[in-house]
Amino acid sequence: MPKEEIKSSRIIQLLRTLTEKEFRDFVVFVRSPWFNRNERLVHLAEFLYDIRNDFDTHFPDRRKVYAILYGEDAVFQEQQVYDHFSFLTRLLENFFVQRTLDENPEEYQRLLLNSFSAKNLENQFDRLYRRKVKEWDKHPFGGTDYFLTKYRIQQEAVMLFGQQQKRETDRHLPDLFSSLDIAYLSARLRFTCEWLNRANIVQTEPGDSVLAPLRAFLDAVPAHFLEIPSVNGYYLVFLILTAESPGENYPKLVHLLKQSSAHIPREEVNELYAHAQNFCIKMINQGQAEYQAHLFGLFQDLMDQNLLIENGHLDHRKYKNIITVGLRMEAFDWVWKFLFEYRDHLSTEYRENAFTYNLAAYHYERRQYHQALPLLNQVNFTDVYYHLSAKAMMLKIYFEMEEDLALESLLDTFRIFLDRNRTISAYQRTVHKNLIRFTRKAHRLRNEQISMSRESLEESVHSLVQEILSVREVANINWLVKMVKDICEND
Repeated sequence: MPKEEIKSSRIIQLLRTLTEKEFRDFVVFVRSPWFNRNERLVHLAEFLYDIRNDFDTHFPDRRKVYAILYGEDAVFQEQQVYDHFSFLTRLLENFFVQRTLDENPEEYQRLLLNSFSAKNLENQFDRLYRRKVKEWDKHPFGGTDYFLTKYRIQQEAVMLFGQQQKRETDRHLPDLFSSLDIAYLSARLRFTCEWLNRANIVQTEPGDSVLAPLRAFLDAVPAHFLEIPSVNGYYLVFLILTAESPGENYPKLVHLLKQSSAHIPREEVNELYAHAQNFCIKMINQGQAEYQAHLFGLFQDLMDQNLLIENGHLDHRKYKNIITVGLRMEAFDWVWKFLFEYRDHLSTEYRENAFTYNLAAYHYERRQYHQALPLLNQVNFTDVYYHLSAKAMMLKIYFEMEEDLALESLLDTFRIFLDRNRTISAYQRTVHKNLIRFTRKAHRLRNEQISMSRESLEESVHSLVQEILSVREVANINWLVKMVKDICEND
């Protein structure tokens, strides 16, 4: 096992994900004789903790690791190094499971009920189960996992009842079926909405084999199922994503999030807000500029409810979206403060690129083009959305600066990128191709205006604006319409 192979081994990849406290806890875990009785694994774990900050630069070779395990005078056996790294990896996996169990009291209690049932400890089972029922009565709402866990705990009660072979009706069965149906409906809605949303990102969407059973189930379920906040939230998102008039359900979703978010798990509240944001962005791209204010309001709601930061980090896509809408609302001082205040909350993987791109966006909106362009050239995103956004921003800068040669070259390379990149969704390909097509028309019209009469120019501008608005699916449509109208005003 050469040094480079050790550095890239599976256990090192896993250990890199641990915080310093988690790493210390793992060493304590390995020291516990309940989980491990191999003293050499304790030495190996302690050694890895000591060099945790030097994995990339000063990682020892396999002979050094062997000496730590067996002593300096031991005859080197490479297989022993492999074996101990493998043993320690299994312990680390067990550590992950134990931590997850410690952080999930519902699953812990379900497993405890299972143990009571296996040993036929009916009194112990009933005591814990009654406590769970009181908790459910006190907090009747939750998300998908809540109802799934409730079903699984009720399943333990049904199984124990069956073991006892009592000649009476099992009182747990009706509740079990209700929890199962709600869990199924919640999960089906949640992940169907996720799939429908991803259809706007990558080229895949659910067909009738997914949608038809869900619609049939919705027609059959009791009405009160849809009154459960989390279920209602995803149901409204489903209608927004599939109905002919999606705008009718958007205000209902926002009202639900403002009034009932305390009854929905944090993770699902964030998902529902993300769906609301995506709807606003889609409406904005279709020319409905009033949704800018709606989107800005959603982000402020997230900040007010302390929902932006997750595990100490702010998602770089949220960072970009908040800054984009803040700039469009011309809240420049607010954006400047947000740019720097939340920079350190971005993960190190994306921090510099995200900050640099969004700083470029700030300078662009302030018409400081010569400051924006160098920053855009520093950005190196593999994320297709950042690539599209950066290209679109450069297109706007070249158009506004009347850099004709640079604009023509970019229009060609941008179109080729859209044609060749198969990970871009059909929707994103369409709106950006339309941006390219109409920008080219606007560029041509601006260059031809000198030879046109005022009447002919106004007619051509009006015709192009109407064509853009009739197509609607155009990225940066409001900017494009403004640029076309400015051709007349600047004549």
